[in-house]
Amino acid sequence: MFGSVLCGFAQAKQTTEQQLVAVTADLKTKTLEYNWKLAEAYAEYCKENTKFISWNNMPSAFRQIIEFDHPEELEPYRLKSEECKKKLDDFLNAHEEYVRLVEENKRAFTEEDKKVNKAAFDVFYRELRKTEKEAYAPLYATNQEALCTYRAEVLKYMVNVYRQEQRLMPVSYISYSVLSELQYKGSELELMKSELRILENLQRKLQENVTREKYGLEPEVESEE
Repeated sequence: MFGSVLCGFAQAKQTTEQQLVAVTADLKTKTLEYNWKLAEAYAEYCKENTKFISWNNMPSAFRQIIEFDHPEELEPYRLKSEECKKKLDDFLNAHEEYVRLVEENKRAFTEEDKKVNKAAFDVFYRELRKTEKEAYAPLYATNQEALCTYRAEVLKYMVNVYRQEQRLMPVSYISYSVLSELQYKGSELELMKSELRILENLQRKLQENVTREKYGLEPEVESEE
C-alpha cells in the first residue's frame, strides 16, 4: 500500500512531457506485442479452418520464404504440401480433358479466351466431383489442408522473425469478420486491444496538454459528471 502511494506520488511529480514519453513508449511496446499475437492467432485460425493465405496482401517476405528461402524449420510442411500436390496433379493429369484444358490455358491470351477456359475448367471439376467423388475429394481435401497448414506455419515463422527484430508485424490482411472472431469478448486479444485504446486516448490528451503548456496555457482538466 505504502509503495503504491509512493509510486503515485512519484508519477504526479513527473512533468506532462515525461508522462507523454512514458505513455508513448508503453504504447509502442504493447502495440508490437498485440500485432505479433494477432498474427499468430490468425495463422492458427487459418490452419484450423483450412483457410488459404494468399501472398497478395502480405509483406513481400511471406512470398520470399515460400518461393526461395525454405527455412529448415518449415521444410517438413513444405515437403508435405508438395507431396500432396503431386498426388493430386498425377490424378488430374490422368484425364485427357484436364491435360487439354491446361494446354488451352497456356494459349489463352485474351480476356475472352481466359473466360472460356475458366468456364470449361468449371465444367470439368463439376463433372469430376460428380463422377469420381470418392477418388478426387480426399486428394483435394488433403492437398488443401497441407497447403493451408504450410502457409500458416510460414506466417508464424515470420512473426518470430519480426519479434526477434522488434519490428511491427503488419495485420491489415486480416478481414474485419475474422478479426471479430479472434477478438471475442473476454479474450486476451480483446483485452489487449482495449488497453491500447486507453493508451492511445491518454497519449492524445497528454500531447494536447504538452502543446498547451508550450504556449503557457493551463492543461485541460476533464469535468466530473
